[in-house]
Amino acid sequence: MKRISSCLTVPQKILGLALALGFLIGAYVAERINWIPAVLFLLAAIAVLITWWKYVLPASHILMDDENLYFQRHGVKTKVPFDKLIEVRKPALVKNPPLIISYENESGIRDSVILIPSIRQNGMIFGEHKLENLLKNKVRKRK
Repeated sequence: MKRISSCLTVPQKILGLALALGFLIGAYVAERINWIPAVLFLLAAIAVLITWWKYVLPASHILMDDENLYFQRHGVKTKVPFDKLIEVRKPALVKNPPLIISYENESGIRDSVILIPSIRQNGMIFGEHKLENLLKNKVRKRK
């Protein structure tokens, strides 16, 4: 079993919020000088907060073996067999995007988990997205 999620998921959750707060402080300071930079700082803070809220905050710690994905969300450990995977996709308009893995849960309802891939597992910084391709191939084999 190997870890496929980034070991920096928790620090990214903290630093994303800190970056948004930094932009808000920048907007406050820039407001005293001119309103245009203040509005730009405010828009940057809003963009970072939306991205943080939608993709970074719900990201999970994910492990993988030959037949299953394992993740923990809200204190509950979940095992998802690869034959239950429905879709692996990237969100639009996000730089270095996470992967959204959709699967069918035990009750037959579609659910999803967000994965921030490990740089090492995904083929380094300018990699060929090995992890994304591997998971998409698992989904294709299902169909």
